[in-house]
Amino acid sequence: MNNLLINKLTPNIGAELKGIDLSKTLNNSSIDSIYRSLIDNKVIFFRNQVISSKSHIDFAKNFGEIESPHPVYPHVENFKEIVLLENNKNNPPDTDIWIQMLHSKKILLLHLFYIVK
Repeated sequence: MNNLLINKLTPNIGAELKGIDLSKTLNNSSIDSIYRSLIDNKVIFFRNQVISSKSHIDFAKNFGEIESPHPVYPHVENFKEIVLLENNKNNPPDTDIWIQMLHSKKILLLHLFYIVK
């Protein structure tokens, strides 16, 4: 993958990957480079990508089996594998209440852990 540019966002975590089009089928070398960047940087970002839901799922399958749909959060229509996390004025993130409870000491710790076998 000659066009891949990796811009580290902090010394320890996060990188922006440029020079790759996720709407296209990627070769093994490209997938390996993306995976290595994820391992090295823990979080990676692909900005300004136009990708269909099907392409999103196909891309994800390059890295392993996709987990079962989340039982509570909504999903993208016709693509239950993609959780829809949508925040706006009428639908604020539900984590805000958890943070408020944590700061008010009503809870000590909150974990969301979901795996179906």
